[in-house]
Amino acid sequence: MAKKKSTPVQNWLDDAEEVPRRKSLSNRDRYRRQVLYRWVVKSSVFLTPALVILCILLLGNAGGKGDQVVAKPATVDVKGRTTATLSVQQWLASTPSPVAGKGQIVSYDGQTVVKNPAPLVDKNDKETVVAAAYTTELQHFTISNGLGQTFSVDVTVASDKTYGATVIAGPSLLPVPGADKNSIDQQTSAASGTWPGLYDDAASDSVKQAVDTWAQAFTKGDSAAMRLAMQDKKASHTYQTLSNVQAVIPQVGAAAFDFGSTEKNAASQGKKTSKQLVRVTLYIQWKGNPAPTGNDDTKGLPAVTYDVLVTNANSAAPAVVAWGSPGTGTTLKAYQNALVGKSLQASPTDAATGAAGGNGATVGN
Repeated sequence: MAKKKSTPVQNWLDDAEEVPRRKSLSNRDRYRRQVLYRWVVKSSVFLTPALVILCILLLGNAGGKGDQVVAKPATVDVKGRTTATLSVQQWLASTPSPVAGKGQIVSYDGQTVVKNPAPLVDKNDKETVVAAAYTTELQHFTISNGLGQTFSVDVTVASDKTYGATVIAGPSLLPVPGADKNSIDQQTSAASGTWPGLYDDAASDSVKQAVDTWAQAFTKGDSAAMRLAMQDKKASHTYQTLSNVQAVIPQVGAAAFDFGSTEKNAASQGKKTSKQLVRVTLYIQWKGNPAPTGNDDTKGLPAVTYDVLVTNANSAAPAVVAWGSPGTGTTLKAYQNALVGKSLQASPTDAATGAAGGNGATVGN
């Protein structure tokens, strides 16, 4: 007998369009996600333009700050530099040479514009000193001689927009210790005359003798002799000097009283102060160069110019205590040229001739 087929049981889940799935979201979670999506869409519509504007503003500010950080290159007076360069070239090409061997320009080291102060006028004097309209510049160079020694050379130039540039003082010649340049603060006063605002007064015989003592020591190549000539009591001070000099003839030019804050009244009353500035020209005969002939002892000798500071100028025992390029006189300070804690070795030429402690090619601690 055939078996009767059983009818399958019908389940209501078989007719459902959707049934619960594993890991499906609840209605509450689905609602929260929809709220989040709507907030993101609305925010992107309103915030995107604001974000673009903010980025533009930030980039603009960053560009402005960058312009402020970048330093502008120093402006150099082309006319003043050209005039000073030609002056140094002609000076080095003169016969005999102003330095031992054949000198040449190593580098141009820029310029310093000298600030022209208001003239200092005596209240009892009815005459008025008028400041110069031109600009005074110190043009800086580095030169070398035939022995490999380097020197700092400064030329004082008066520059005018209408009349161009003219050399008014220099060149100077300052030895460079080793590879380090013995820099001098070039902020000085040189508008009209030698030192505008100072009281001109001729150097006394005692001051001239002090200048001669300094010049002989400065060109002797001996730091100890230099310290003695300057009446410098500090044994730790050494001085860079010119070496390979056969003879030197100093010539004193303009002289004026240097003022401290406590000395102006004394100077206005006609009293001599203890400090005096002197413009000195040294006529140098380098070793190996011929001596001058004729009645003029300085004829044919190269010349270098300095401003020197003299202390105790109103006494019988003055001394030169500082020196620098022409035009730097009002900034000179006593013993500023000293090298503290440095030992100097004699140059090869001085060592061969028996001179000690000269313009050493080596500077040690």
